[in-house]
Amino acid sequence: MLTKDKVLKGRYRIIDALGQSETGAVYEAYDSIRKANVALKEILIDSEKVPAINEREVLKRSFADRAKTLAEVKHESLPQIRGYFSEFDRQYLVMELINGEDAGELLAKNEKPLAFSDAANWADQLLDALDYLHTLAPPLIHGDIKPQNVKLNSRGKIKLLGFDITESKDAKINQIVTNQNAVAASLPYSPLEQILRTVDLTAREVTTKVYGEKLENALKKTADARSDVYALGATLYHLVTAQIPVDALERTLAVWSEEFDPLPSSNELNPAIPIEVSDVLAKAMEIEPEKRYGSAMEMRQALQTAVTRAQERAAEEVKNREASAARETLLAEEKRLEEERQKVEQERLQLEEERRQQADLIQQQLKTAEAEREKAEQRAAEAEKRLSEKKSVNADDKKPSANKENFAQKAADADASAKADKQKSAFDESPVLFAEPEQNKKPAWLLPAVVVVFLLIGGAAGIWALRSPNVAAESNQSSPSQAVIVTNPPPAPEPTVEAAPQPTVETISATDALPMTSASPASIEKTAAQSAPRNKSTTAAAAPPTKVEKPAAPRPKPANQKKAVTVDDIIGGN
Repeated sequence: MLTKDKVLKGRYRIIDALGQSETGAVYEAYDSIRKANVALKEILIDSEKVPAINEREVLKRSFADRAKTLAEVKHESLPQIRGYFSEFDRQYLVMELINGEDAGELLAKNEKPLAFSDAANWADQLLDALDYLHTLAPPLIHGDIKPQNVKLNSRGKIKLLGFDITESKDAKINQIVTNQNAVAASLPYSPLEQILRTVDLTAREVTTKVYGEKLENALKKTADARSDVYALGATLYHLVTAQIPVDALERTLAVWSEEFDPLPSSNELNPAIPIEVSDVLAKAMEIEPEKRYGSAMEMRQALQTAVTRAQERAAEEVKNREASAARETLLAEEKRLEEERQKVEQERLQLEEERRQQADLIQQQLKTAEAEREKAEQRAAEAEKRLSEKKSVNADDKKPSANKENFAQKAADADASAKADKQKSAFDESPVLFAEPEQNKKPAWLLPAVVVVFLLIGGAAGIWALRSPNVAAESNQSSPSQAVIVTNPPPAPEPTVEAAPQPTVETISATDALPMTSASPASIEKTAAQSAPRNKSTTAAAAPPTKVEKPAAPRPKPANQKKAVTVDDIIGGN
């Protein structure tokens, strides 16, 4: 182990150790000539394994040839090899110093798989670098691709480190310089053909007895571009799954034993890995080299196609999801609108139902009110009928009694009047017979009855007068002063009255209507006829009463004229 500030070759001063192993170490050193920091990779040759001097010289020449070849490599994803020198049986490779974290450190730091987009970008850069190495003349095989040798610089570019400068066409030299610890660290990423080169000969013999021809065919194969394809595939598998892949030897023994391959697909461990990329990694990690991609360029194209298809499929899935989401949104909106429409329809139906119920209620109330009105009218009609019947019955009950009372009263009045009239003189200037009747006191049928009575009496008197002329003459001669002729002026014209009410006629008894006078029947008839218009109506009764004048002095009668019959004559029987 070199100490700090130790100067090698007179120009490289050791600054710090970057890493160490049984076969050497990696240091950061300062190049005093280039005025820049460089990386020194130390390769230590074990003197116990290579005791012969000539063998050591062969190893030195092999290192020098490989260093010269690597110094000619110019690729942005590969560190630049700036020189090679030997000192104290140690070989040193001077390289460009790459600052940054390797993929193994990033994976351990994140504790989860790297993002697929980053891993796919890194894979494309690494495959381009490998294609560059494999197409050199002669081709260069990296031989030690693993996460620890993939470093991300400060500009975000990938650098593939860890060139195996011990790689030689001489298998014996390769076996001498092989570091078992380094092989164990690279075992999960190494193909079967590289692993079998480092297996102990005793183990080979045992394995050959078990698997025979299969192992012999595998031992005949050497590392080539397909070996780097396997290693890169295993490295990407670890980065995207965060799980160390099952080594090729274990997988080979399982397959040779007719068992399933114990390596799970990357898509099973990380569903975020597209199935297309998972298939590319599975083909790159095939156990038999013939089933792998033939070159790094072929794998690069397959990976680019897989990524493109995965992106297209993802875009299509996103589009489908968006379309599905849009459809779901549309369906949800339609469902919401349908629910709102149904709600509005329900509200409309509810309003219509309420209106219908309200209309039915109003109709029912109208019917009830109409029924109540009809019942009220019926009750009113019945009450009116009962009242009419009651009034009719009361009228019928009161009418005879009133008539009886009226007749009794009139009879009493007639008797009293008759007694008073007998005391009066026959020639009294105010005969009671022609007095104005009181209105609304006597029934209308009384006047015609009185007239009929007068007519009957007058008729009887006339007959009797014809039979007894002499008696009448004597009576007239003996008492000429008792003959009184009552004359009335012509009746005044009655006033015209519209819609005159029913006249009310007084009830006059025969005794009251016949004053004790000596007037003749003709005068009585005339007097009755003149008194009839006075009882036509209330309005006619309101007219001025007819003036009764005293009769003038009797004129001398002709000789042949008969004597007038007076009431006294009738009463006296003359």
